[in-house]
Amino acid sequence: MNHVFLAPSPASGPTLIILCVIFFIALLAMAWVASAIRVVPEYQRLVVFRLGRYLGTRGPGLVLLIPSLDRGIKVDMREQERNIPSQNILTAEKYAVTVDARWRYKITDPINSVLAVGNFETAAQEQIVSSLRDAIGSLHIQDVLAKREAIAEGVCSRLNEAAAKWGVQATKLEISEITLPREAQEAVQRGRTRQAALLGSVGEAKSSVYTEGTVELYGEGWNATSSRPIPPGKKVRVSRVVLEVEEL
Repeated sequence: MNHVFLAPSPASGPTLIILCVIFFIALLAMAWVASAIRVVPEYQRLVVFRLGRYLGTRGPGLVLLIPSLDRGIKVDMREQERNIPSQNILTAEKYAVTVDARWRYKITDPINSVLAVGNFETAAQEQIVSSLRDAIGSLHIQDVLAKREAIAEGVCSRLNEAAAKWGVQATKLEISEITLPREAQEAVQRGRTRQAALLGSVGEAKSSVYTEGTVELYGEGWNATSSRPIPPGKKVRVSRVVLEVEEL
């Protein structure tokens, strides 16, 4: 029986190499195209830089970038909520209160939110903490508790003044909790007890006429009192329980 052996074609080796190279190039091309295509959702924008220079804002929808030349930074346009770490703040009486707050914001200008500030969340948090310290540090402890919403509104307003150039709008700021140290709690309770006693005597004080002795007056603060002597031959009627009396 005769066996016939077929020698390999001289072109089969180079052809296999060429096919492998073509396959490898096709894979690279597919990877390149895949990296160039970005799908931007409706709630996002893509701030694009080419060779480090601002190129434009893209999205929503299909966006094409040049790999290795273009870089896109995603910006979320939805409203976000962030917590402010607990802060120990001194009041006007030097009581250290612990304040917890949170704020909501939304980005109105994606370009400035990237170009105008390195990290607007960090910058905004520092602005909020600074404003809280200024506001609470100028108030007595009872005013801090009673004016929580007014303090939050004032801090939010100051934040928006600074955040406007960052393309960010603070929609709401809320002081969620104010924790008092024990000595401050005792001081507040004493103040409330004094206020209750004072208000209980308002009816009598308004209709009382004094002809001798002294009249005790209460200042704006709950712990501020003073006594005013009645001039000889004069009568006074207490018209307000704060600050002033009316001479008759």
